[in-house]
Parts: sequence; C-alpha cells; structure tokens
Amino acid sequence: MNTGVRTFCIHGGVDQSPQIEALEKGIEILISTPGRMFDLISQGYLKTNNIKILILDEADHMLDLGFINDIRQLVKKLPHKRQTLFFSATINDKIKELAYSLVNKPVRIQISPKDPVSKNIEHSMAFIDMDDKRFFLERLINENPESKILVFVRTKIRAERVHKVLERCEIKSVCLHGDKEQFERTKAIKLFRVGRTGRGTKKGQAYSFCSPEEKDILLRIEIFLSKPIKVLSISKTNYSTTPELTKDTSSDWRSLIETSENKKPSPQKKRYKK
Repeated sequence: MNTGVRTFCIHGGVDQSPQIEALEKGIEILISTPGRMFDLISQGYLKTNNIKILILDEADHMLDLGFINDIRQLVKKLPHKRQTLFFSATINDKIKELAYSLVNKPVRIQISPKDPVSKNIEHSMAFIDMDDKRFFLERLINENPESKILVFVRTKIRAERVHKVLERCEIKSVCLHGDKEQFERTKAIKLFRVGRTGRGTKKGQAYSFCSPEEKDILLRIEIFLSKPIKVLSISKTNYSTTPELTKDTSSDWRSLIETSENKKPSPQKKRYKK
C-alpha cells in the first residue's frame, strides 16, 4: 500500500522460525492469535515494552476461554501509558468486569441494532429428532444444488461425523475445525470461497434443526433475539419419507457415532486451547 508501515501476522499450526526472523527485523503492527503470541513472548522473541496500542478482537472469547491470566501478565509487561481496545459483538457482565479491570478510565461504545439478525437473512427452524437430522440435511443440500452451504455443528467430533455421512451420501464437503493443521484450514477456506450469508445486498437463508432435547437452547436463542423464530411445518408424510430418500445405505451409523464420541482427542501441540 506504499504506507511504509511494516505489518506482520503470526499464528499457530506452522513453523515459528520464519515468524521469529520477521520479528527480529522489526515491525510496526502485529496481528496474532493468542497461543502463538504468548509462546513467542515467553521465549523472549516478542518484545512488548514499546507497544503503544493493544487491541483484543473477539474479546469475549479471549477472556472467557482461559486466556485471562495470560492477558493479565501481558498487561503488566506493557507500558503504563498506552491505549487498550476491546472489540466484541457481545459482552456479558462477567466479561465486562474482567475487561474493565485491565484498563484505566474505561469508555464503552456500543453499536447495537434492534434486530441481532441481519435483515437480509430469512431465519427459520424445524423440529427434527437428533437421529434424523442427517437425512434432512442431505435432502436440503440435494434440493439446493446451486447453493453454497455452510453447516455449523457444536463439536469437532460432530463436524467429522457429518463430513463422513455426507461422503457416504456422495455429497462433496470439506470439514473445518480447530484440530486441523493450518494448511488444511487454509485449503478448506480456499475451496469454499464464500463470505457469511446476508452481507451487503446479498440475501441468505438460515435453517436450524432443533431436536426435543435442544428446546432449552432454542428458548435461550429466542430470548436473545427478543422474538420467536419462524417454525417450518413438516407434515407427517413428508417427515416419514425423508429418511427413505437417503443415499446412505450403511446400517452401522449408530456405531459410527459411538466410535466418534468415544474417540480420544488428539494431543495438543501447545498448552493453549482454543
């Protein structure tokens, strides 16, 4: 950009040697994930005594996922006269208290739309038994062949499970989660090449599958939205025929689920967790 400002990005999942080399040459702006940043600080490669501005993006997650003690130690190493900025879409009272404890004379700037859901997104949900969700996902994908579809699940194991189910249904998909190596994450993003739905003038649709045991979660979401989510009505005939449309002819999918959920997580390369 011909600004003369030297910027650099560091993150885990890759060799740290090139990052150390770049830091030793000197930079003005550093963008970093917390784990790798704390690693390089503890090793003495990243100096913090000249930092004038500290920015914590997604501050609610940073402070809520076990990094609070590391951040407190980091603040002690920074110059007393500095600017500290916390960016977050949501901040509860606990996170607010933690954030305020790290700064002097805090000022809060809040930009909050009346409707947390984008006006460009049509949000609806359907009551579907947990065991049947895979059938309805398969049908939804097959009925929208020209659409890019992003599927969110709650855990890494479930992400892998959905990926395997789609493979058996001959549906091409890519799995992305925190246990993947950085090159795998980068490859997945490049293959997908799409932003979040409903941005700018683009229209989008969001569907949630809610099983009976998840109704408490649905209630919390509706309280946050301050309104009920539109419920899609599925006739008994339509519901009963959906599982019959699947291409997944395997009969051992329950054992696959049990195997996946009993699988021990891969050992962490670092002590920091996402």
